[in-house]
Amino acid sequence: MSAFLGPVHHWLFKKIKIVEDREKALLDFFAKKYGDKPEKLGKELMEKYGPWFGAEPLEELVGQSPVNGFFAETIERVETREAALVMALKDAFGAGAEKFIMDAAYNHGQKYGRAAVEEYGMENPNPEDIHKVLKNYFLDGMPGDNVVEIKQNSDVEFIEKHIHCLHMAYWKKAGAEGKFMCDYICRWIDGFVDVFGGKIKHACTKSIAKGDETCVYAFKRG
Repeated sequence: MSAFLGPVHHWLFKKIKIVEDREKALLDFFAKKYGDKPEKLGKELMEKYGPWFGAEPLEELVGQSPVNGFFAETIERVETREAALVMALKDAFGAGAEKFIMDAAYNHGQKYGRAAVEEYGMENPNPEDIHKVLKNYFLDGMPGDNVVEIKQNSDVEFIEKHIHCLHMAYWKKAGAEGKFMCDYICRWIDGFVDVFGGKIKHACTKSIAKGDETCVYAFKRG
């Protein structure tokens, strides 16, 4: 093995596998209505971008590769493949597909919101609490990618600003529409946050993918 793998690497790999699980959930969601065609699209994209990970230990997957290089390449592959899948489904199934995609994202976000409640307890969380636990499930670049500024932090509202979108390059590589992908990701976060009793809501008030200079995410009571 090329270097020691510590907790941060397993933490990051867990988030990568959540993206893959979201792909699987999206395909399952479409398969219930459209039969085998979504699965065929998924297989075609895995042939192009590579398959999902199995049960192999992270240490075996990294092997003798440089650790940072392994993770950078892996994040690029999974995010590009997911974006390609989202747009392929959107294009293939016409009217109603956009709502299906957003519903699938929301439901999958709820799945991991429930996992967070089970893992962390999260009784009467404040906005910052939810933001912190979300970071353990939501893939947003490498740990050293410092693109976030905290604009406001109180018991009522937590607001973060992104000065760079860490997803746009992958969406562009897949030929995906940035605005739609941003809405898709935000819908997943909505589902995650809404599990916590509905007392705190998430909103994306600015988006680089939609032409703004920054992305702004708010977690607010009421």
